[in-house]
Amino acid sequence: MDIFTSLVDAIKKSAAGDIKPYEFEDETLALVPDGFKLESFASRSDRIRRPSESIKVFREVSFRDYWRRFAGESSVCFGDLNGLTLHAVIDYHGADGKPDHCEHNASFTPRLDLGWAFWKGVSGRLMSQRDFQRVLEERTNDIIAPEGAGLLDLIANLEATMRIDAGDVHRLDNGSRKIQYRKQNQIVGDVTIPARIIIATGIFEGALDREVELLLRWDVDDETHKAKFALEIPDIKGVEQTAFTQLAGETEKLIGDRFFWAAK
Repeated sequence: MDIFTSLVDAIKKSAAGDIKPYEFEDETLALVPDGFKLESFASRSDRIRRPSESIKVFREVSFRDYWRRFAGESSVCFGDLNGLTLHAVIDYHGADGKPDHCEHNASFTPRLDLGWAFWKGVSGRLMSQRDFQRVLEERTNDIIAPEGAGLLDLIANLEATMRIDAGDVHRLDNGSRKIQYRKQNQIVGDVTIPARIIIATGIFEGALDREVELLLRWDVDDETHKAKFALEIPDIKGVEQTAFTQLAGETEKLIGDRFFWAAK
């Protein structure tokens, strides 16, 4: 077949909407309509073959399984303490130092344990005696010091009908405070409020319980002469970062020298 015959055949097929390259004597001929250009697929073939995706997982064991399944010599993992996230780049820089495409990623951000989310939510909130009592009732089993049920009874003893005057509050050597409460202007009893409580709760879903100290603050309302209470976690971010570092320990051990702690 001569070149003229090949071109005529190409024109006929293009009219039918079948535009394809045609080979003639080891060369490729193509009919290109106006507004289009001819481009080799060689520059795109690698992109077609390689994955380009970002996966989010919610369990560290799933993150490790994904790493085992897809990681290669160019893969690395970053731990971000600010974002509490593990981020794996499967196609990062290779051993030769040349950058790869960095388009295949997996990340893990743990979900908060329901118990920790509860205590974090009430931290710093000033509550009436009744509201504080409800908080203790809801998570009594988390309180390990002083014993949860005992603390609940202690707060319940401060009946809403009783009056507390400023002079009825006495600070003890251990930081606790003794409250003398009145009824009909007569001191009828006292309770000692601890300066802090200790809870045991998981910080993230599936993690082991950790002991966390909460400061117990309280004040007396000048108008109602009723006690108000607040629980405060001194360093929420520090608690979560420490827990995350321990949670990520198995992943760090698995990945070894291709694991890096970094912050965005």
